[in-house]
Amino acid sequence: MSEDRFGERLTQLLIDDGVDLRAVVRTTDPTTLALAEVDDEGVARYRFYERGTSASGLSIEAALAALPDDVDMLHVGTLGLTLEPVAAAVEAVVERLADRALIAFDPNIRPWVIGDGYRERLDRVLANTHVVKVSQEDLDWLYPDTPHVEAVRSLLERGPTLGLLTRGPNGALVVTRTAEGRGAGAACQGG
Repeated sequence: MSEDRFGERLTQLLIDDGVDLRAVVRTTDPTTLALAEVDDEGVARYRFYERGTSASGLSIEAALAALPDDVDMLHVGTLGLTLEPVAAAVEAVVERLADRALIAFDPNIRPWVIGDGYRERLDRVLANTHVVKVSQEDLDWLYPDTPHVEAVRSLLERGPTLGLLTRGPNGALVVTRTAEGRGAGAACQGG
């Protein structure tokens, strides 16, 4: 978390919301910025300002040292798995927690920031993930020309037991290896 004005504001918002900040690693690097633009169909497009910012300042050693013993759930994804050294740090935290905490993963594919080795890292993180959340756009990049539910099941074969497929203004699907269902509380259909 940056010590700049944005970072201090974010820190205060987290404190106000009762978030435990024991695992925060502070840096003097500027805060990473993301701008979201939502189109007329409700689909968001993002611009990231990440170079030379706090997003790329977390090492494996600092992340593991800051990790509390009592973590019940971890959510990871997006830029955290594309920028080094933070990508290696996030992967190390996932590996450390996989057998004792629920791991949720949102790859949130941003092709313009993905570098060499991303697919291999994606596979390693999926192997330690319990829930994967993907959008139709993510799947179009990962599995072009594959029906979306089938693509989610391909991800489930790599480790997760539950997939959440977001479909923009068309809602979301819960996908397992054998069934899918719409909306909260909906019964899954299939075998």
